[in-house]
Parts: sequence; structure tokens; C-alpha cells
Amino acid sequence: MSILEAISVIAMTAIGSVVQGSVGIGLSLVAAPALIAIDNDFAPGPLMASGVVVSFRHFLFERKHAVRSDLRSLISGLPFGLAAGIAFIVIADTRLLSIVIGVTILIFAFVLMAGVKVRRTKWSLRFVGAATAFTSSTAALPGPPLALTFSDVEGPRLRGTLGSYVCALGPVLFVALIPAGKFGLDEIRLFATMVPGLVIGLGLSNWARPYLDRSWLRPAILLLSASGGIALILRNL
Repeated sequence: MSILEAISVIAMTAIGSVVQGSVGIGLSLVAAPALIAIDNDFAPGPLMASGVVVSFRHFLFERKHAVRSDLRSLISGLPFGLAAGIAFIVIADTRLLSIVIGVTILIFAFVLMAGVKVRRTKWSLRFVGAATAFTSSTAALPGPPLALTFSDVEGPRLRGTLGSYVCALGPVLFVALIPAGKFGLDEIRLFATMVPGLVIGLGLSNWARPYLDRSWLRPAILLLSASGGIALILRNL
């Protein structure tokens, strides 16, 4: 990795961390296209590890806003989505995985922009829990399924729910990724290049949250994410 690429990784990670630290989602949506263009191995392991770091902040300070019955239903779907996701990344080649990540980003960006709402029931939350585990293990994108489901709730509840679920998912996911050959020394080195951006982003998010946790930011994030998803797809066709 060149010095310019390392600076780009730090910058995109910082921007994504500010966004996710402020509104609850956004690190992978914002950073994944650029980081995967530098090295395909940023997904899913290093990006997901970074997401867990940011989510841990939400878990520590905002878990009290999460509804426990919602979390139990989400976690009950975790094993099914995780098993399907690990099976997919084991058989898929790097190019196909990059295209899948780009398509996933694009679909979720447009669905979220369209304002689609999901009715929260025990069974729908189980499905969302499975979908989140799948998108996390394949594309390092835990946020969009949860954001789609909790689009009508206030920021603290979204951040508390996402943070709690991702902190439950993260350790299980990494245990599954290691024997699958998707989170080894190379991925740890890539994650290390993201750490300065995480520190900067989390520090800035405390200051930026009152300004960014507003209605205008979400469409801007989604448009940026959609553009990155399209670029990632075109790069791998």
C-alpha cells in the first residue's frame, strides 16, 4: 500500500466514523467503495472490525435506549444469516464479492432514500437479524437492514439498537471468519491502517453529532453511498 493510499484509507475511515458516530450508520456505506478499490480484502473483516469499534461506543453510552425484546428477536436470526454469509464468501471469488458489495450498497441506498418502512414484529425482526448477519459477513454492512427497520425511531434508539446488535454479532462473526481464511494477518494489518481514522472520526463525532444528527444528512449520505456502489460495480465488471 502506497503512502497516498494509506492517507486515503485514514481519511475515508475518519469520514465514515464521524457519520456512523453521529447518526448510527454510515462507516461502510461511505468508506467501503474507496477502501475496496484499494484492496479487496478490506471487506468483510477489517471494515466490520472498524464497525464494531464504533458500535461499541453506541453500546456503552446508548444501549439503554434499545428495546430488549427487539434485540432478542434480532439475535435469534443471527445464526441463520451468518451461516449463509460465510458459505457465500467461501465459494465466491474476489471480483464477484466486490460486485455483490456494490450492488448491496446501491440497493440499500435507494431503498432507504425511497422511505420504505418495515413493520416491526417478532418474525420481521428475526428476518432482519438474519439479513444483517448476512450483509455483515459478506459486505461488512450491518447498518442498512437495521436502519430500514428502525427508520421511524429517534437517533439514540437506532444507535443503541445497532450498537448492541453489532457488538453481539462481531465476536461470533470473527470466530467464523478466521477458519474460513477471511480474517488473518493480512486483514489485521489492513485494519491497523484504519485505526488512526477511527480515532479521529470518533473524536470528531462527539462534536459533530448535534450538527449531523439531522434530516438533511441522511439523503446526502445515501447519494454518496450510491455513487460509490456504482463505481465499485463498474470497476469489477
